Amino acid sequence: PWSIIISRWHTASISSMSWVVRMMVVLRWALMLFSASRRIFLLATSRPMVGSSRYSTSGSWSRAMAIFAFIFWPRLSWRTGWWRKPFMSSSSVKNSQFSRKRFWGTEYRLKHSESQKKTAQQLADMGADIIIGAHPHVVQDFSLISANDGTKARQVPVAYSLGNAVSNMSAANTQLELMATIRIARNFNGDLEMLPVEMTYLWCSAPGGYGKSYTVIPVADFIGRRNEWTGKWDYDKMVRTYSKVMQETGIKEGFQNAGTINDKNK
Repeated sequence: PWSIIISRWHTASISSMSWVVRMMVVLRWALMLFSASRRIFLLATSRPMVGSSRYSTSGSWSRAMAIFAFIFWPRLSWRTGWWRKPFMSSSSVKNSQFSRKRFWGTEYRLKHSESQKKTAQQLADMGADIIIGAHPHVVQDFSLISANDGTKARQVPVAYSLGNAVSNMSAANTQLELMATIRIARNFNGDLEMLPVEMTYLWCSAPGGYGKSYTVIPVADFIGRRNEWTGKWDYDKMVRTYSKVMQETGIKEGFQNAGTINDKNK
């Protein structure tokens, strides 16, 4: 039997090696299931703590599994370019406005990295009209980048990170977050226009802060209302964080610069 297997291995063509790909699929999903089961077990048997490995979204163990799947599962490889197809084929789609949510960035950094900037440029060049980032657990800066996708020059808004939404995190800057309001209007001549993105700072107050439960509030509306807080320390922390993050990211409350819609298939 072994001689037959070895003989067929040497004489097999690429197309007849589909069983190898099937084994890769089974192995990849087995690893993902094991990883998910492990996380569920840890969360069910212990209380997550800020800074612990089980709380982190980029622990070394899970990162190793992600890298393994990335290398050994061909369709997920950057080199195949399969994930670019939705953007590349946008010309064949009647409604060609694309928003792209991206999971990226270094945790707890208030400014985007060079890697994030490079990826944002690639997404914009492939047709994204607006890019919203997540993962760092804190707010990151906002910018406009010029797209070069073969059409007229476009300006693409990039919010590198909106921070957390509802979270039990209490580390520096992790309770402050952004809500981005995106409005797209059609002019009288039929062209689409992206109106300036509106940013609203929110604060996720844990139990014992503003009230007895988790409460997400618009910061600007609650400045000066310290007496409403159950824990005055939470109000003071909100004000300090609000001032610091606005200064370091450059994002103010209200409307930011507008982008340009890719409207070649209106």
